[in-house]
Amino acid sequence: MNRVRGFTLIELTFAVLLLTVLAVLIIPSFSGLYERARIDSTAQHFTALINYARHQAVLHRKICGLDVDLDRRQFFLAGHREFFLDKGMHIFSLETPRGLQRAGKGYIAFFPNSTCEEAELIFQDRGARTIKLNLNPLTARVKIIE
Repeated sequence: MNRVRGFTLIELTFAVLLLTVLAVLIIPSFSGLYERARIDSTAQHFTALINYARHQAVLHRKICGLDVDLDRRQFFLAGHREFFLDKGMHIFSLETPRGLQRAGKGYIAFFPNSTCEEAELIFQDRGARTIKLNLNPLTARVKIIE
């Protein structure tokens, strides 16, 4: 007799059940990936702007300031365009020698000798995940702390 080979209904049900269980276990691990990538991207973008501010101060041999508006979620260099944070991201705090700020406007000064004011910025996303940027006053380099 010629027998047709195939899967039984029980085998198909088991396979679908197994795929469903795997999906339930795997999908939650991906949910935070996008938010984590967004906060990391914001930190990298801000780091690049800090490096640019340092180079501008050295190049033009004058103090260059990075203005930070914590309320409007924006930052900019004098004479340059404004940069806005992504939706859902905000600057949680800015600490400089002038004190800790959680609202209003802040300022970080970069000097012609390639140094800057000591500063610490904390970015936060909707999920309350934070990333901290420490600005070394002697080298004007940023250290990202997750």
